[in-house]
Amino acid sequence: MVYPVLRLYILLIVTLIALLVVSAVSASCSVNGTEIYGLVRYLVGQPRARGSIYAVCDNGTATCYQDDGVYGAPHPQVSCTLEKHGRALGVYAMNTPWPHRVVCLKWTKPMSSHMKWRFDRAFTAFREKAGFTFLSIDRCRNFYGKDTRVCNNCQTSNLITESASRCAGSTGMIDKPFLNLTDGACSSAPNLGRAFGHMVGLDHEHVHPKRKVIVVREKMIKGVHTVQDYVAVHKGDGRYAMDTYDPMSIMHYPHSGDVLCLPKDTTLMYCDLTQTKVDWCVVPKIAHCDLEKRYDFGQASELRAGDIAALKKLYENETTLPTSQRVPKDAPYMGPPQVQSLVPPGATRPPRAHAVDRYA
Repeated sequence: MVYPVLRLYILLIVTLIALLVVSAVSASCSVNGTEIYGLVRYLVGQPRARGSIYAVCDNGTATCYQDDGVYGAPHPQVSCTLEKHGRALGVYAMNTPWPHRVVCLKWTKPMSSHMKWRFDRAFTAFREKAGFTFLSIDRCRNFYGKDTRVCNNCQTSNLITESASRCAGSTGMIDKPFLNLTDGACSSAPNLGRAFGHMVGLDHEHVHPKRKVIVVREKMIKGVHTVQDYVAVHKGDGRYAMDTYDPMSIMHYPHSGDVLCLPKDTTLMYCDLTQTKVDWCVVPKIAHCDLEKRYDFGQASELRAGDIAALKKLYENETTLPTSQRVPKDAPYMGPPQVQSLVPPGATRPPRAHAVDRYA
């Protein structure tokens, strides 16, 4: 009687495993014969590499996007026909430092007094704590002359735009870098601090290969939370200067409506956005979250020691030019700072702008 019971037990286990796999596969998508079992999968390239193509699987339907290397903003939707994109992926150097720690800027319009006040604080923090110099591209030749490595011989500048209600931008000195800002989305110190961190080459901390937070898919809101900003990167791909994970880094998102959380049970292996339970992991749910630890990560409002150490490592081969010591504090602006005044008569500081739930 033992063997029939044992066979029945084995059959039951096999059936349960089959049901588990079928359940996982039933919600999958297929793109050009490639099965996508998680929420997202890169079909060409990798996260943050310009020209890469990834598919987002939503209720069995795949939608493809082109990664343009931009943080904090949706990527353009494209065809899922890979033949159209095979030649679009170029060589993309991750986290490219600005030579000699000099960042050139180009302004498209005057900023409000509130944003100038915020920018001045960010400029000061990155200048005094991390040794960076910021100046208008129009002043580059005056300070660094001809045939200089600074800003690609004074030809590359970070374009400061205001075209959408997001605090978004590119990373490091790449081709046509930019930072999009608005009074609402970039008004908070953490958001602007992250934007500046991206500008000088830092990646998001919450996608670190050793991250402790998990991503709760059911809490992600389309149009608010961009999937690619939460996909964990692989160890050894050159994205991170530091091997250690810092949950309180300025580059770490807060819980953002519990999209990110610390798990109650740290012994479980939780799925990344590219995985599902067919990968023998647990898809994170809000029930897995320790909501009492919402503020144990992503709470920095300024550069922390870990961020400064990461920048030091990233820029270890970039010396600071002596001429940068003579660059005045207003160098980021074109002549006298162009400001649209929003300060009420008698006010000692700009009014606090409404903070929009958009993250850099």
